[in-house]
Amino acid sequence: MKKTALALLLIATGCNGTSTKVPIEPPKAAQTISLKGKTFLVRWMGSDPDRRYAVSDLTALGDGEATLAAWDRDRILHFFARTGVVFDVAFLSADRKVLEIGDVKGDVGVTSRVEARAALFVAAGWLKTNGVAAGDRVDFSAELAGKKVDPMPEIRVGGKTVHVETSHKREQRMRGLMNRTTMSANDGMLFMYSGEDSRSFWMMNCHYGLDIAFFGADRRLQNVVPIDPYPDPNQDPGENAPGGRARSKGGACFVLEVPKGWFKKAGLVDDDGMPVKPVTLELSAPLQKLADEAD
Repeated sequence: MKKTALALLLIATGCNGTSTKVPIEPPKAAQTISLKGKTFLVRWMGSDPDRRYAVSDLTALGDGEATLAAWDRDRILHFFARTGVVFDVAFLSADRKVLEIGDVKGDVGVTSRVEARAALFVAAGWLKTNGVAAGDRVDFSAELAGKKVDPMPEIRVGGKTVHVETSHKREQRMRGLMNRTTMSANDGMLFMYSGEDSRSFWMMNCHYGLDIAFFGADRRLQNVVPIDPYPDPNQDPGENAPGGRARSKGGACFVLEVPKGWFKKAGLVDDDGMPVKPVTLELSAPLQKLADEAD
């Protein structure tokens, strides 16, 4: 018993008899940002699909509260909120400077005019009231600055890379790219279904031209339909109107939307949107898992 007590004493005091304090790990710094002298506690989103829906589940942000959605590359960003809910948003560069400010108004949302690395959301009216403008710096706490940002999912189409948002559930597919005003050149949206069927896509509330590409369950490209926005994006001209629908040539299981002209520029289709050679959609293992979960 005495030997045990002596051993514990030596551990506590050190071999030279001096006091040795066991270090206490300091509490982690809070995830905060500072802007215009104001500090905000941040809800962080650095991976898909959470960052895509950064404020869609919120009804309000209180004083000193913020949400930050970040990517590993510059891209056009789009966000929406619940009907009737409004947030301020500042689009940020890779060096954490404000590129532009705007507001996320309900379901219509907002699309950045320039490619940005992140989006910072605060209570409605705060940015303008406090004179936030392009060029202002946003300071990140050490804890926030060290956060890992996941890359966007990627697919390969005919050897070309596309960074994609995914829609594998019915609610996601119904929204699609609605209310966006543009998108980055090598970005797209990949729709995934549980099985093959004839697919028909329309352009309600879509504000820029798209290539809509249809792939079978074997991931082979069937056809591509270049399609423009409706004269009135809020008004469906009808299923039989010229340019009213984009339709698959067969049973499609995957549908890819990219900026209009992408497939022709990549040399993958002819003037009629038909493949000039066999073109395969290549999915990573995580994307295949989502495809397996599609409804």
